[in-house]
Amino acid sequence: MLLVGAAAVALVSGSEGGAGREPGAPPPPPRAGRTASVPAVGISARPPLGWSASRSSRALTMRSPGRAMAIAVVAPRGATGNARLLRSAASELRRRYRVERAGPGDGQKLAGLPTSSIVVTARSRRTRVRLRVLVAAVQGRRRAWLVEVFFSAGAPTARLAEGQVALNSLRLRG
Repeated sequence: MLLVGAAAVALVSGSEGGAGREPGAPPPPPRAGRTASVPAVGISARPPLGWSASRSSRALTMRSPGRAMAIAVVAPRGATGNARLLRSAASELRRRYRVERAGPGDGQKLAGLPTSSIVVTARSRRTRVRLRVLVAAVQGRRRAWLVEVFFSAGAPTARLAEGQVALNSLRLRG
């Protein structure tokens, strides 16, 4: 997944010293918090400690402190095909943001399920904040999910490692 490489860099290149650590040693890896779930649509994840989680009837949204990173997992009604779901999500991103660049994702599985993805660099139309967005359509046996990872360009790189913790804990059933 896109965040794996960046998260590894964030973990390895940390330069903050801390009690009990060698100067230049990587910070300890982030820890997952309590499970947040939306059982009706088969979504569960463990957001990192310090992150918030909100639920609706078909979605789970996790946000980092300061909102530098957000991960939304949605089970759209009637969604069954990755390609159509991904096109619809890309269209919505273009409507809401000024898309500067879009390209294919890495095609790896998410939550152990087949995934189609794109990576988008965009700017908020209102605030002009630059974002990187991973949009992934994940196909289960009976339903599909849309996973969107928003990362503010000016955010601390440690947030990438935290986001990876959330994505690694993601479970999708159905």
